[in-house]
Amino acid sequence: MEAPCPSCAAPVEFKSRTSLVSICPFCQSLVARGDKKLEDHGKVADLAETQSPLSLDVKGKFRGKPFRIVGRVQYQHSAGGVWDEWYAQFLNGKWGWLAEAQGQFYMKFQKKLKGESRLPSLSSLEAGAKIQLGENEFTVAEVGEGTIAGAEGEIPFDFQPGETHPFADLYGPEGQYATLDYGSHPAGYIGWQVSLDEIGLAGLRAAEKDAKRIAARDVSCPQCAGALKLQAPDETKRVACPYCSSLLECDHGNLQYLETLKNK
Repeated sequence: MEAPCPSCAAPVEFKSRTSLVSICPFCQSLVARGDKKLEDHGKVADLAETQSPLSLDVKGKFRGKPFRIVGRVQYQHSAGGVWDEWYAQFLNGKWGWLAEAQGQFYMKFQKKLKGESRLPSLSSLEAGAKIQLGENEFTVAEVGEGTIAGAEGEIPFDFQPGETHPFADLYGPEGQYATLDYGSHPAGYIGWQVSLDEIGLAGLRAAEKDAKRIAARDVSCPQCAGALKLQAPDETKRVACPYCSSLLECDHGNLQYLETLKNK
């Protein structure tokens, strides 16, 4: 589908049938599909430079299924810094998000959570808490808030520029990862941490290495002296020690004790 942008009349293209909005590449307007015509939902801000190895139209494979990156949403973390969520469109019509934060990548897919696995209330979550999602138990790693700071390409949901999304990130067994999004369209996403090699993007590894401004650093927990590795010491804000359950504040690789996480 291609039609004139309602703001500047430049051509706006929807390549995926699952996309609900597209960012006009000429005027940065957020263009949404209406019932009968395209609608202008305001302008998004310019994207912050993250030196990501990823970009629109990059193609890869996840567990043998080909996908193409068709969009990106960039969030501003309430504690500072940004992270990217890349919209991955699969050939079979399925879609997912390839999240990129602090040099790590996570492929995740929206899941309908029912019964005891339904989306828990945000107020009931805290770092260290354990909850059941589907068949597995997950541990809450962080409860925070992100604001949509910019976007490009196509996006599978409608949103307003500057929209705030409270969220919780969780880790499960065997590399599983989950995000509970409490924005305007609450949803649960479950997936796995992946490497660029695993998703067929090995050719981008050199760019990924060049993007790291500071190499990984080995540090010790100030409470128990346990060995920790910071993958991105210049960007990391919080660290949970797996040995003594201490939550540590990180300031450019310097750790300071904040509190002890509760075991549940």
